Amino acid sequence: MQKRTRNVLLGAIASGGFALSMAAGQLLRHGLETSATPAGADDGIVVILLVTAIAVGVFLLGARLGRIRSGWLASLLLSSSLAWHEALAATTAPLLLTAAVTLGGGALLWHHQSRETRGGATPPRVAILASLAVPWVLLVYGFLWFRAPQTSTPVLAQILSLPLTLATGLLPWSLMVIPVGLWLREQRPLPTTTYVLVLWSASGLVFFSLAQATPEPVWLPCLPALALLAGLVLGPGPEGLWPRRLVRLNLEIVAAAGMLAAFVILSLLVSPVEDILPAGWIARWGNQLSMVREQGTPAMVLSLAGLVLAALVISQARGAHWLRASFPLALLLLLLQALLP
Repeated sequence: MQKRTRNVLLGAIASGGFALSMAAGQLLRHGLETSATPAGADDGIVVILLVTAIAVGVFLLGARLGRIRSGWLASLLLSSSLAWHEALAATTAPLLLTAAVTLGGGALLWHHQSRETRGGATPPRVAILASLAVPWVLLVYGFLWFRAPQTSTPVLAQILSLPLTLATGLLPWSLMVIPVGLWLREQRPLPTTTYVLVLWSASGLVFFSLAQATPEPVWLPCLPALALLAGLVLGPGPEGLWPRRLVRLNLEIVAAAGMLAAFVILSLLVSPVEDILPAGWIARWGNQLSMVREQGTPAMVLSLAGLVLAALVISQARGAHWLRASFPLALLLLLLQALLP
């Protein structure tokens, strides 16, 4: 018990530290470019605290429902997804909504897990559905309806664009959807905890399709549930040849992209690439190229470290060691955020 408590504490610190570093780095970069954080100078700290709290909450919930590694992997996927980073450039309203829904859904799951452990009766699924639907109705339509920019996009068009929006928002982890879907297909009947997570995800996506508002703020609260589903799959390891191959492929693609970015940065530092790039690229990215060169030796050292970390991720992914691959992966993502302009 003491060993598990210590590991949970370390995992919470790692999850919160990674989320805080990613959020603070992005807000600092935007602040340097615009002389203010995207949400305003006063809201920057609030955004960082919300992002960190949600990441730690996702870790604790994942560790409670599955294994400790499930919570860490869920938090890692959440904090590094594209939609999560786009939320940092918006107002604090979507993150407040996400925190509220995560707190409500997490409390329901935590309570159910406690009662199940003690052998007590569990709430009926109708009550679970109502407890998840009520917050969406009150918060989405009452809190965001008049705040989010309105769009004239027809509802049918939004429904048809949902798969593309979801795949884009989950980048670079879009391929994880397939192993999670295959895992859900094998879970028949669905355990109550999985049922809650599926309802949590689906309810937000349904409201996104029906609400006449910009998609990212409305479906952002689905991300913790989707990350938890992925964490529950990756924690013990996905069963089956193709799910394992897809998870490995997703990790290898991310590592290869990091390796390519490190090579590009090294090339910028040691060679005059402006002589071979098209003039249009120089006009568009000239300032960014200068920023990379100004970093000098530290950028070179970090790029070399990125190459090593990417190689470690690929080697561990090929052995299906998802937890071992996640540690150099987290460091690689932090390095890329520090290096890329």
